[in-house]
Amino acid sequence: MIVIRALIAWIRGARWRASVMHLLEMWLVILPVWLITDSRPAAAAAVVAWYWSRKMTEVRALASPGNLSAAWNKGWLPWQWPHDLQLDFYLPTAAVLFLNIL
Repeated sequence: MIVIRALIAWIRGARWRASVMHLLEMWLVILPVWLITDSRPAAAAAVVAWYWSRKMTEVRALASPGNLSAAWNKGWLPWQWPHDLQLDFYLPTAAVLFLNIL
């Protein structure tokens, strides 16, 4: 328990660490899809779709706290997002596309 608390404190210590942790989290999305479909492109698409939808929801929540439907037209494209959310999206996307090329 102490190790997990120390890890969470370390991640919260700098914003870039949270973005880098998305690279580890990416495997929780890619592995099940890859094992079920036996398709690297499908697994890559799942990671991109997962992070895109997740970050788009965060942008909507920032735009209109408590009422996501009021912000339906906000944040559809990554370049409309804050820079830290862009990094959270682009790091796993770039990594999974690189893995897909290998």
